[in-house]
Amino acid sequence: MGKQEVSKDTIIFSDVKCDEHTQQACCLFCNTCNKFICPKCITTKVHNGHELIEEEDYNKGKVELKPKQKSEIKLEISKEYITDLNNIHLIAVCSDGSMWMADNARSKLQHVTLRENRTKVITSLNTKIYGIATTHSNNILVTTDETKLKQINTVTGEITDSRYDVKPLYPRAIHVTSDHRVIIRQVSRQGIPATGRRVVVVMDQEGKQLQEYEHDKHNKPLFTFPADITSTKRLFTYLYVTCTSKGKIYVVDWLDIDFRGRVVVLSPGGDILGFILVTLMSALLRRIIYTFRYTNNTIR
Repeated sequence: MGKQEVSKDTIIFSDVKCDEHTQQACCLFCNTCNKFICPKCITTKVHNGHELIEEEDYNKGKVELKPKQKSEIKLEISKEYITDLNNIHLIAVCSDGSMWMADNARSKLQHVTLRENRTKVITSLNTKIYGIATTHSNNILVTTDETKLKQINTVTGEITDSRYDVKPLYPRAIHVTSDHRVIIRQVSRQGIPATGRRVVVVMDQEGKQLQEYEHDKHNKPLFTFPADITSTKRLFTYLYVTCTSKGKIYVVDWLDIDFRGRVVVLSPGGDILGFILVTLMSALLRRIIYTFRYTNNTIR
């Protein structure tokens, strides 16, 4: 795996080439997958909810190196499950292994369990959501067309207002951290060009705002991402947020309808640490998505 095997004491992440995206330098170590990952890896759903380790922590010996790291990691499909949804846009996994899946083309949100080669529906709701996350109490937070996040009781399926309100903006992507903070991406209703506000906020468990990210040091907007990239193609796109072991926030930001994007790196103290330009989706992948939307989706 190239430079992943070098260095007995200190590893410079930028010297490590990503296994999945060979032209990209790595920026984090995924302790869950036991591998180095690059900015493009962050834009995918593969590492959502994983324990991501920064270079300083890694080199301080806070990560125990595993033998598996020195052998090539091959991704294989171990199991497939067919759903009755046309699309799977968003997924959240509960502690009991059940899942909540959203099909926004049909405004469907399902709570399912995996049975043999199919999903069994526990609860089906007629609603469109823009973001979803599992709380530490095993309930589900979702964002809708309202300014206040909704909470779903995973036992009863009841939807209630949460304590998280971002009025006058509208919440989109959400992420719950290991220390119970809630990171929310919020926007105005305008799309591209981005003339409205685009903000990332961090809240505590009581819904009190701890930090806000909106402008850089030159007072220019940090983020671009619209709720729907185009109304004609009806391609639903979602911005992802995640954080590392030291609290750095990584925000995937869509720049335009050609799927150019970047990863915005934010510090827990409110500073902007940097930007990493990426191509979020290739033309081939876009064609696959357009084709895949009209067939029964498969969980793998």
